[in-house]
Amino acid sequence: MTTYPKRPTVCEINLQALQDNYTLIKNRAGKGRKILAVVKADAYGHGAVEVSKSLEEMGVDALGVAILEEALRLRENGITSSILILGGIIEGQEKTIISHKLTPVIFSLSAAKKINNEAKKQDLIAKVHVKIDTGMGRLGIQKEGVKTFFKSLKDMTNIEVEGVLTHFASADFPSNSPEGDFTQKQIKDFEEALKVIEEMGFIIPLKHAANSAAIFNHSMGLFNMVRPGIMLYGSYPSPAFKKIADLKEVMSFKTKIIDLKDVEKGFRVSYGSTYVAPGRRKVAVLPVGYADGYRRELSGKGEVLIRGQRAPVIGRICMDMTMVDVTGVEDVSLEDDVFLFGGEGDRHVSIEKLAEQVDTIAYELLCGISQRVPRVYI
Repeated sequence: MTTYPKRPTVCEINLQALQDNYTLIKNRAGKGRKILAVVKADAYGHGAVEVSKSLEEMGVDALGVAILEEALRLRENGITSSILILGGIIEGQEKTIISHKLTPVIFSLSAAKKINNEAKKQDLIAKVHVKIDTGMGRLGIQKEGVKTFFKSLKDMTNIEVEGVLTHFASADFPSNSPEGDFTQKQIKDFEEALKVIEEMGFIIPLKHAANSAAIFNHSMGLFNMVRPGIMLYGSYPSPAFKKIADLKEVMSFKTKIIDLKDVEKGFRVSYGSTYVAPGRRKVAVLPVGYADGYRRELSGKGEVLIRGQRAPVIGRICMDMTMVDVTGVEDVSLEDDVFLFGGEGDRHVSIEKLAEQVDTIAYELLCGISQRVPRVYI
């Protein structure tokens, strides 16, 4: 096969930064508390296989994915850690889940029966985690139905309830706010549900509720396992957390200048001619666009970093190209590195600021980086 140079638009993933963030989170969670690292959505766009391998080196206790396909990809690439499928199971998946030693989250008796029946056929005991909805209003059995649900589980002899979990709706809000009060109510309701379950004779090895925000914001909700996600990758659930945790950015979204032109007053840039040069300008063309995950809403708003200096995005971001005004960038030249977010040293473009500019969250920007952008691990 012919080899050829790849396009210069890449995401650099700093695995040492990932491991440093993991250590910080583990220390914050406290001695003896287990860590389930959330690597769903291709590890929030960072590459689930390489991220999982790096976390296994750190001794992570378990990994969390959303769907079966994500779990299978990890198994096919040699990941041996316990993997929890947070989004539950679809009918017909039970055979694959059990044969690959995966652990599903369940929240319906029909799913429990399917897992139990398949485990019987394979002459195995299948581990499951049961989800309780304490206020997220998403997946999980209602608090009022806990006793009935677990009573039915008693007759399913090929299921082992390894864990019980819930999910917080507002853990990123201050503990002294109405939303913080709601988190405390969720913790209380979860504790009451656990008490009911244990009084029925169930021994539950793993109890977990805390996402990244709760690990740093709601110590009463840590139980004996926590589920960090976004903070592993060096981003924050909200700006307030920057004062609490000194995280390291794991991903830098980079490209290079592929064209430079000096233009005169009146020169028009990109679709719709939304940018007209107010005077002499130097314009750089970057081989990155919204098909790569660099959001079109950043047209005329975004800034990139070149030679440690900021340059504004001008005109509309295209599917594959973006133009920036580099008039003020000293000694700018072709093939200069360009940071779309991330950076080097104390100079960087904040992904949180970009998210704010397009009225979204860092999670969405990270997950939205296209698969056509190679991930390069450093």
